[in-house]
Order: sequence, then structure tokens, then C-alpha cells
Amino acid sequence: MPATVSACLIIDTSASMQPWVANTLIDSKAFVSYALAGDALAVINYDVNASNCYAPNGQMAIVDATLSQIAAATQAISGLTFNGNCTNIGGGIQAGYNLLTPSGVSPKATVLLTDGQQNCGTSPISVPPTFPVYACGMGSAVDAAQLQQVASRTNGIYYGVAYPVNMMQIYNQIRSSQPRIQSVLNYLTALTSSQQNLLLPATISSADLQQVGVVWSDPNYVYSNNSSPSGNQLYIVLYQPNGQISAITPSRLGGGYAIFDVPSPQIGTWNVYVQWAGTSSLSVTSGVFEFTPSGVSEVSLALEAPPLVKAGSPLQLNARLLHDDGEPVTITSITAQVLAPRLSVKNALVKYKDDIAALTPVLDEPDHEQDTPLRRLSLLHRLYLPTHDILPYRRFEAPMAASSGDAHALAVSDTSQGGSYNFCVRATGYSNKTKEAVQRTQIITVPVIDT
Repeated sequence: MPATVSACLIIDTSASMQPWVANTLIDSKAFVSYALAGDALAVINYDVNASNCYAPNGQMAIVDATLSQIAAATQAISGLTFNGNCTNIGGGIQAGYNLLTPSGVSPKATVLLTDGQQNCGTSPISVPPTFPVYACGMGSAVDAAQLQQVASRTNGIYYGVAYPVNMMQIYNQIRSSQPRIQSVLNYLTALTSSQQNLLLPATISSADLQQVGVVWSDPNYVYSNNSSPSGNQLYIVLYQPNGQISAITPSRLGGGYAIFDVPSPQIGTWNVYVQWAGTSSLSVTSGVFEFTPSGVSEVSLALEAPPLVKAGSPLQLNARLLHDDGEPVTITSITAQVLAPRLSVKNALVKYKDDIAALTPVLDEPDHEQDTPLRRLSLLHRLYLPTHDILPYRRFEAPMAASSGDAHALAVSDTSQGGSYNFCVRATGYSNKTKEAVQRTQIITVPVIDT
């Protein structure tokens, strides 16, 4: 059986989260739906104060074979309202720690979501670093430096989330942070009227469980086993390495997501197939995870990058495929998808200074956060979207070149704009130890600081 984990999800419900609400609800429900029997889970929401969104009798819920606790947690998330008057990040973290401390299930970790800055209540830096915090800074108004400090002092990780549609990829990355769980596939794309299906390969090595999550951006579309979907249907199946369609159907379903559990999966390349009949555009994030059995050497994709870089300085990312004893795995192909800001917040505050000043009359919102230029820039960003993105990102994909020893490297020379630089690395390889093909995906955020 896979190892268990205690995970507490901590969600910002201040009013400034409005642009993120739709994706936050879908993706958070999908994330808790990855839980398996024996795991412990809870959900906290915070704005002025922190509240137990889902914590039966004030405790972590232990998932049993019925998975009813997952259904209860997703229902509780559905009922969240985002109209709080401030952002008490420290209070949210403390409430999560209060639930995790007495839990008998280990390891323990928290996942923190926020689109803003600490402006009331308990400072997150004053909360003792009891358990790892995986801190997700959503959008342009976050205090990335503080969130990175929170993550690093707790042995967690900071992730910058450029757009709401990117959130599920970060959740997938955090899912693979649990011991003996490896991310095989973590892919975001869009289905359109001209491209109505996806076929995504995922090579599975020795595993006692394969987990597949397919998450889409509109909950009005529903999973279907109809191979000729119509109306609001999404047809999703898993093709086994032998080319046959797996009989496995989703074990957890919700508005916008389907989760499959495949025990003792065939070794080889599976394919996740998604088809729809829509006419607009639907963002789809597909995650595939491999659970390495106890006693089998685990293969990980190790990424190395500086903890932060000054704007204008070169940034190099190194990657290796390694067994848990340090023995290298031969890489056969490796690429990095890069998401980097075209305009830093610092430079945007200068460029849009006059527009920001003119926004004063529209600051009368339920979320009475402090009136600052950064707050106004965030509002201006929301007002211009979706017709014009004043804080755009550039996206590009590049192969990583062999460098020293078993490492591959990618150098980004243009770091002129500060912000969060996200790298999603996909690698395939072959293990001489296990005599198996290997596929791994890993995401890392490197903060670039304006000088």
C-alpha cells in the first residue's frame, strides 16, 4: 500500500480572490480528491480570521475505504465564499498547524493559497516552523519574498502562480512531493473547436498504483464514458501499454475533474485520452503519478537552481534523473517549458502610474485592504483582463543540453524583468538498474528580484 500523509489545505477567502474563485474551487476539490484511504485531510479558509472549512470535530479527517471524507471535504470547499475584509496569512497557517499537530498520520504538510499580502492578524513569520508550508503566490499582488521565506523556514517550497489556469499544475507538483510518489505527467493545454481531443503519453515503471487526474476549467462539462461525446460531455479513457482501453473508470468525480486509481498498472507507456464536443475553449490539466513500491529503487527528477536571482543576471537550471541511492539514470530526452514575466511589477508601477492614480474611486470594494500602488495595480490588471494583459508572461519551450557528468542544463539569459520564473521540466530515460524506461516531470519556481 502507498505511504500515507496528513495534508491541510489553507485557502485565502478575501474578496480580492474573486478572479481566482472558479479555478480555486475546481482545482482545490480535485487536489483533495487525490487522497487515498489512510490519508488525513482538512481544509482551512482564512481572511480576517481562520475557520475550519472541513475538520470534523475540530480534527483531521482520516480517509477510509468509502472515501466519504473526500466527498465531505469537496462539498465544504464548494460552500466557501470569498468576501473577507483582509488577508490573515499567519492566522491561516496557525490554524492548519493546530489541526496537524495532534494527527497520528505522517508525514505532515500544509498547502497555502493566497493572492495578496499579510495585512492583519498573525504574522506568518511569527508562526513556529512546525511543518512544511507549500506556499502558492497567486497573481501579481503577492509578497513573494515573504512567502518564499515562509516556505524556506519550514522546509517547504514556494511556487509562483501566474494565472488561475496554472493552479492545477502546481497542485499536481505538490501531490508528487509525498515520499514514493513521482510525477510522470503534468500537462496543461486547451481543447478548442479545431482541436477536440488529446492523447498524452505517460510511461509507467514498476508501481503498485498509478493515479491519473484530469481537471478542466468549466464545471458545466461532465465526464462521460460515451466514445462519441455530445453537448456538455467529456469522454476520458486510459489506454494501456498493450493498446487496449483500460476498464478502470474514475473513482472520484466532480464538477471539472475526474480521478482514476489504477492498482498494479502494466509497465510501459499508457496514454490519457480526452475528447469533447465543445465549440469554445476548455483548459485541461492532466496529471499522472507513479507510486513506487517499498523495496524498489525510486527514480526522481532532481532540479537545481539558485534560490533567487537578481534581475539582469543569468539564470541556469540543472536537471538529473537519479535513483534514491544517487545512481544516475540515462536521460534520452529532456525539455523545459518556461513561463517568465514580460513586465515586472516594479516596471508596471512606473508604466501605468497615471492609470493607477485614476483608480482611486473604484477601490470601494468589500475587501478593504490597504490602499497601495500595488493594490491598485492588481485592480487595474483585473479591469483590463481578459481583453488586455498588462502583466503578461512569455512562454517558450527549450531542450536542455547535456552539460557536466549526468546533468542537463538550460541557461536563461534574459532575466531583465523581475518576478516568478516557472520551469516545468519533462524528462525520459532508461534505468540500467531496473532495466525500465522512466518518465518524470517536475516544476520549480525561481524568484528574480528587481534591483
